[in-house]
Amino acid sequence: MKLINIAVHPEHSGKGVGRILIALCQTEARRQGYQEIRFCSHVAIPENIDLYQDLGWQEAARNGNVVSMTKQV
Repeated sequence: MKLINIAVHPEHSGKGVGRILIALCQTEARRQGYQEIRFCSHVAIPENIDLYQDLGWQEAARNGNVVSMTKQV
C-alpha cells in the first residue's frame, strides 16, 4: 500500500493529529491484508522524515530530493 499524502492544518500542528492519521492508515492497511506501507517525502522537509522514523518507519532510499520510506504492518 502506498500512502500518498497526509496534511494537517497549521492551526492543529503539534497536537498529534498527524500521528493519528498515520496510525489509521496502518490499521486500514493491515485490515486490507497489506504487509507494507510505502511513503515518499522531500529532503527539504526533514520534520516529516523525523516523524515517520519516530513512528517506526525505515528510510528505504534517496533519489535526488525524494526520500522513500517503508513500514511493515
